[in-house]
Amino acid sequence: MSVATYPVRVDATLDPGMTRWLWLVKWLLVIPHYFVLFFLWIAFVAVSVLAFFAILFTGRYPSGFFEFRRFRVLSG
Repeated sequence: MSVATYPVRVDATLDPGMTRWLWLVKWLLVIPHYFVLFFLWIAFVAVSVLAFFAILFTGRYPSGFFEFRRFRVLSG
């Protein structure tokens, strides 16, 4: 086993069958993903603020807020 100076070394070759336009298609598919993530982050922040005030006034964390934040953190 050889000792490397860096923990990870990756050797790769470009697939010659890949089209030249594939990178553009991938970037176009990223746009809707970022659009959805943008609104999920807005909802995450809004739910966090609402949960703060709910805890402040009621002393309990609303279960619906908890489930949304847990889902958002696990899926994001």
